[in-house]
Amino acid sequence: LREASRDDRRFAFGDSENGFQWHPKVWQDRRTGDKPCLTINKTKTHVALIVNAAKQNPPGAKILPVDGLKDPKSADLMGGLIRDIEARSNSKAVYLNAYDTAVSGGLGFWFVDYDYESADSFDYETKLRPVIDPDCVYVDAERDPKKRKWGFVFEEISTEEFKERWPDAEESTWAPIDARMGWRTEKTVRVANYYWREDKA
Repeated sequence: LREASRDDRRFAFGDSENGFQWHPKVWQDRRTGDKPCLTINKTKTHVALIVNAAKQNPPGAKILPVDGLKDPKSADLMGGLIRDIEARSNSKAVYLNAYDTAVSGGLGFWFVDYDYESADSFDYETKLRPVIDPDCVYVDAERDPKKRKWGFVFEEISTEEFKERWPDAEESTWAPIDARMGWRTEKTVRVANYYWREDKA
């Protein structure tokens, strides 16, 4: 699924320069033989139509007083809190980024995260953050999103940045030294953030 999503995104943005809509061997043979490799990308137009429609009517959260939340005033209060979070997070850009990658490749994500209000504050605030590369997110394979229990978010950073951000951390890997599977190279380190859900009664 992830490989298919990556191929779909490449195909959606293929052109005569990158050759993403050509089979790699055919593309290389024609380029080597100095033959034309034209790409008339009709897929990108349809992707743009769908994304532009979302830009005209951007998505947003709305709280409805159902189930355990039967008080309309409580729904209005929670809705106001969410709108405040969206306003502080430039949510339109966050949502549309996920929408764009979902339309072109079937996968789109954003984070509900928290951070300090300012550099000199000890107070946290909730924020929305975009996921530029959906390939860095791995979630529970459960089809129903409401039943998913865990997820990983990967990030490739330089060795220097790793040591600067976590000076006391040890560089370790889940795989043997001779089979690190990309977790560690001479210049980069892959960092994994692990998220899980705890259900409370």
